[in-house]
Amino acid sequence: MATPRRENRPPKRTAGFPQQPTRRRRSRSAGPHAWTTRYSRWSALLIAGCAVAFAPRAAPPRHRPAPTCAALPRTRRRPATQLNCICVNCAFVDNCTAYHVVEAKHGQPHVSTNPIFTPREGSPTVAVNIFPPDSEHKARGFEIELDVVECADFAREMGKWRKMMPPGTLVKAGFDPDYEPP
Repeated sequence: MATPRRENRPPKRTAGFPQQPTRRRRSRSAGPHAWTTRYSRWSALLIAGCAVAFAPRAAPPRHRPAPTCAALPRTRRRPATQLNCICVNCAFVDNCTAYHVVEAKHGQPHVSTNPIFTPREGSPTVAVNIFPPDSEHKARGFEIELDVVECADFAREMGKWRKMMPPGTLVKAGFDPDYEPP
């Protein structure tokens, strides 16, 4: 049996008080919860759900920052790369035009001011390594390093670069005096 549907319309005015609106009265037969309807229950559930969803949560755990080595003495170290420059152990490093370009890019003093040896066409193969700025050198931007990784004219002579460097050059550039390139 279907319940008759009430129409939601304003109450009728009474004959005694035509100027003032009349108040609706709850029926006493409906009991103490006569005001609750199916829609008001869903509204209450919706409000409770939103309150739970938007309630402040506990703060996530804070991570401790990584320890810094600011107290330790710093020696300049080359960032680790997979490939190393082979020019440091090449017999032609003191007169090579390709290595002269690498020195200029790194800001090193040149082993030779007027190199005369030019490698063959298409050689050497130069790897370009790009490193993000560290906290000390942020203003410098990204650091770009060139490494010669393959050369058709390579002639192995171990330690040639170190022998050719002018005395005190490594220390002036911020390297450890016992620095040996890989």
